[in-house]
Amino acid sequence: MDFKKLMYSSEYEFLRNHPRLGDRIILMGLGGSYAYGTNNENSDIDFRGITLNLPSDLLGLTEFEQYEDDGTDTVIYAFNKIVKRNKKKDDNHLNKHAMHLVRLFMMAIDILEKGEIRTHRTDDLELLKSIRRGDFQKADGTYQKEFYDLLSDYEKRLEVATAKTTLPDNPDMEKVEQFVEYVNRKAIEGDFGERY
Repeated sequence: MDFKKLMYSSEYEFLRNHPRLGDRIILMGLGGSYAYGTNNENSDIDFRGITLNLPSDLLGLTEFEQYEDDGTDTVIYAFNKIVKRNKKKDDNHLNKHAMHLVRLFMMAIDILEKGEIRTHRTDDLELLKSIRRGDFQKADGTYQKEFYDLLSDYEKRLEVATAKTTLPDNPDMEKVEQFVEYVNRKAIEGDFGERY
C-alpha cells in the first residue's frame, strides 16, 4: 500500500487545510499495527504526527494538545505535548496492549544491549501476532501461565541488559533543552523547512 499517496488523498485533506496542521506538521508516520508489522485484514491505518505549537501557544494564552480525525484514525500531537491515551478495554484491545507490552520489552532490551531502536519486529512477528490474536488469553479473559512466564523471562532479560548497558543513566537534559528551544524558535519564526 502506498501510504504517502493515501495521505495526499481527499480523505486526508484536513492535513493540508487545518490551520494548526498544513505546513506546521514536522513529522508524519504510521502508528499501530502497520508500523510494527503486526497488521491483519481488520487493521486500521493509524497515521500519527507532530505539529508545531502556534506562537500564541508558546507565548500567549492559547492552548493545543492534539488534533484527532476520527474518520481516518489520525492523531497529530502538538510538539510540546506528545502523549496519547487509549481508553478502549475490550478483549481485542486488551490483547493488543498485551502484545505492545511484550514488544516494548523487546525494544527496551535492543536499546540497552545494541543501542538501536527497532520498531518493525521482523524476527518477532509470529509471537507478537499470536499474542494479538488472543492465543494466550483464556475464555474468562485472563491470560495463560505461558504468557506470564514469557513476561517473567523478558523482565529478567531486561534486568540483565540494564545492569550491563553502556548507555548513560540519564539523558543529556542540556541537549534536550537546546533541541526543544530550537524547534520552538522555528515555530515562532515561521521557519518550518520542508513539509513531511
